[in-house]
Amino acid sequence: MKNVLLPEGWPRPRGYANGVSAQGRQVFVAGMVGWNADARFESDDLVDQVRQALVNVRSVLAQGLARPEHMVRMTWYLVDRREIRKLKRGDYTVDGRLDLHGRTAAEACPDVRRFVEQSRHSRHRCVCIVHGRGLHSEGSASILKPRVRACLKSLQSVLAFSDAPRSEGGAGAVYVLLRR
Repeated sequence: MKNVLLPEGWPRPRGYANGVSAQGRQVFVAGMVGWNADARFESDDLVDQVRQALVNVRSVLAQGLARPEHMVRMTWYLVDRREIRKLKRGDYTVDGRLDLHGRTAAEACPDVRRFVEQSRHSRHRCVCIVHGRGLHSEGSASILKPRVRACLKSLQSVLAFSDAPRSEGGAGAVYVLLRR
């Protein structure tokens, strides 16, 4: 038996869970980032974001009737801002490309997972995923963009991601920096 952990006032995430409580009182906390309960970063400062990430971990633990002293393991992944800037500017060579045009929302995440893992296995450093801007979707809103980004957040092979440079699709595509 498992119980999905959703702290009071937090919006229900799509495509992942912030935490899960399993039989035997094991609590698993997903990758926490330094944003608030509304999924917004309140600061660009590393210390502020780490503080917020720890507050988020504590909130998920509390929802699972656990406290920080019950934790067994915690792994931190940090990305140098210069790497993010390079990614946003398009300074990395794109080693692979996945075009999701024509795919359904249900097909997108499995295809992204497979593509990212194959790319990492091929030792690619940077790949581009084209999800479109939703211009032909109902309401002219991108359905795939938020799904792709939620999927990327759940993949340990992903170091960082950002909108592609305008010349490469801008908001209709995402550059993904993979772990070495």
